[in-house]
Amino acid sequence: MEPPSSSATPDPPAPDLLLVWSLAAFHAAFLMVALVLILQAFGDIQALTGSLNTAAGIALYLALWGLTGWTTYRAAADVGRVEPGFPRFGAAFLGNAIRWGGLNGFLFLTMLLVVTAIGFRIPQILLALPVAALPALIVGGLLGAAFAVIDGLLLHAAHRVVPGEGAPPGNP
Repeated sequence: MEPPSSSATPDPPAPDLLLVWSLAAFHAAFLMVALVLILQAFGDIQALTGSLNTAAGIALYLALWGLTGWTTYRAAADVGRVEPGFPRFGAAFLGNAIRWGGLNGFLFLTMLLVVTAIGFRIPQILLALPVAALPALIVGGLLGAAFAVIDGLLLHAAHRVVPGEGAPPGNP
């Protein structure tokens, strides 16, 4: 058996779980507030949410938060060191944000349709999934890219205000 070559790239370090959890909580809360504001501006929110019970609403929020946490973790793990003071901007960073954001959008749409089909006893609504999948991937990817930029800027600003241990040289 041959020893591993020194040219093999080591696995990137695991992302900071507290940071990923915080970012996912911010993303999920922002998305829910945005959804409520959009529904309020363009529709009758009382008619839409009047028949939604509390358990279903909480389940949808927890699903969004869980999916967002998992996809945020995966995106951060794929690019390596993403933690306060070390945001990595560039093609890899945005590419992962778009890919995992798109998957998050698709998976949340799927969960939303399943909960709607079960809660309102309208199984036919699941037929919308093939039609809505591409828009969900695109919107999720765009939101993933937007959140990546916002997160990077927030992490950079936080590091400038409170520099942490292990800061790169010349970057107070």
